[in-house]
Amino acid sequence: MAISVTASHVAESYDSGNMKADVSDIIFNIDPSETPLLSNMGTRDVANTTFEWNVEDLPSSGVTNKKKEGADFTSEAVTQVTRKTNVTQISSRNATVTGTMTAVSQYGKQSEMAHQMMLVSKALKLDIDKAIGSHNKQEAGAGDQASSSERQTQSLTHQISRGNNVVVKDSGGTTVPSSDTGAYTEGSGAESLTETFFVDVAEKIYENGGKLDSVICTPAVKREISDFTGRGGTQVIVDETKVTSNVTLFASDFGNVKVMISRNLDTYGSSGAGGCDLLFVDFSMAKVAFLRPFTRQNIAKQGDSDSEQILAEWGVQLSNPDSAGVRHNLSNTYS
Repeated sequence: MAISVTASHVAESYDSGNMKADVSDIIFNIDPSETPLLSNMGTRDVANTTFEWNVEDLPSSGVTNKKKEGADFTSEAVTQVTRKTNVTQISSRNATVTGTMTAVSQYGKQSEMAHQMMLVSKALKLDIDKAIGSHNKQEAGAGDQASSSERQTQSLTHQISRGNNVVVKDSGGTTVPSSDTGAYTEGSGAESLTETFFVDVAEKIYENGGKLDSVICTPAVKREISDFTGRGGTQVIVDETKVTSNVTLFASDFGNVKVMISRNLDTYGSSGAGGCDLLFVDFSMAKVAFLRPFTRQNIAKQGDSDSEQILAEWGVQLSNPDSAGVRHNLSNTYS
């Protein structure tokens, strides 16, 4: 026979106020963490806040190098090295966790401090990657804690702009610095990238003895490169199950160039009117110089909380500015 059950006599999930929440132990984080400049540059150790390296060029060559038989020896000018200098800067991030947060059990975290330090370490690397590709000039700082003037390393872009492989907008473009401590005069009127603009820089690098390696660009500029008419000479790595428009290697007249996207290159000028940069980098010539590598430090305890910081003291070395190049004033909007 049928059994009649009143709804109020049945234990239903809708009525329960004591069910354990089904919370995933995975914390989903889509914050960008790629650091193409920092990750691809070499490293060196330095022993002072000011570090130096030497640059030299081959003697000038020509078509008139001919001598008479038995000609007397004539000494020639000796090629001298040029000393380059940069300074290190201190970059750090920190986290503070209360005693209660340390004690409680949380979904997806074994340790609140470990989780927070993982986040700030990624943020610190992003800070450094952005500084490497910025327009930051070299600043010696005031040398004392009370001053508001910190040491600042001369960025990779700033050092590239001190070389001979720089192309800017013809009118109203950016004026590059005239010294390691000089600032840019950031222009306006950004232009969309063309294949000619790209090859202009590549040609300059080749003529000045550099070796094309990689370009670092914003996503919008990457799309412009994908539209180059010379794409028939571009190699795209695919398999039979994948369709892709990603350019991994652009075959220019002056060598094969790897194209790398960066979210960390910023626009400049008034409200971004100066556009963005396209960096040509030979990573064998670019280094991050560490006076102190990434170091995790405990901070003196204050009250019912614990604090830690991660710190690095670092600088940028471009072994020879003519190994790299830059195209300033490019529009950061795909057209």
